[in-house]
Amino acid sequence: MRLTVGLAADLRSLLDYRQDLVYERHTLVNQAHAELSGLVPGYHHAHPHLKTAAQVKAVLELLEGDERVRAELTRRRLVRVLAVAAEAQAVRKRITVMVAGHADHVAAIYGAGPIIAARFLAEVVDIDRYPTRDAFASANGTAPLAASSGRTVRHRLNRGGKRRLNYALYIMAITQTRAETEGRAYYDRKRAEGKTAKEAIRCLKRRLSDQVYKAMRFDADAARAMLTEGDASPDAATRAA
Repeated sequence: MRLTVGLAADLRSLLDYRQDLVYERHTLVNQAHAELSGLVPGYHHAHPHLKTAAQVKAVLELLEGDERVRAELTRRRLVRVLAVAAEAQAVRKRITVMVAGHADHVAAIYGAGPIIAARFLAEVVDIDRYPTRDAFASANGTAPLAASSGRTVRHRLNRGGKRRLNYALYIMAITQTRAETEGRAYYDRKRAEGKTAKEAIRCLKRRLSDQVYKAMRFDADAARAMLTEGDASPDAATRAA
């Protein structure tokens, strides 16, 4: 279900546009790094990254007064990096405002936040389409596929489902394994059981899928409750009259 109007459609468009900005920034930064290695040999020792506005501005100062064509073009790229980053941040803020009140429980899961919560809203649209957590896991590609043979019981990677949701769950899983979280403890238990790193991540993604499903159910119920309360309010009755 890919609606062309409504909150889900708007979020999908904003998320895709933000992703375009992220890709553009990444390309510009790579091009700048390639040119800077020749323009300012050794610059990377003092400025190995161009992730923040302060870092970009510091490198721009290194090129100040350099009239070579490559220096001019690199300055243009770096100025564009600042503009793209600012626009991406503005889009993120707009997404955050739009998600508020619609996916609060999802956004509260460690490793999610408003952007990933928005992705679930944009792609799932209506969680009631999935009657069980297993149906939801199948839809996002985290339900493992049986690949047992004889007495050997095993499962293989499921490459089906919505890949954008699967990727969102992957980002959540990786984020959780990098901190002292329940997800990290779960991952460590799976590794101790003899699973490979990739298999343990897949198990964690499935666990997170269940958590997201439960959270989306809570958010949907909360939204319906607010709507019902609004319809039952005296002001609503007055408007209806």
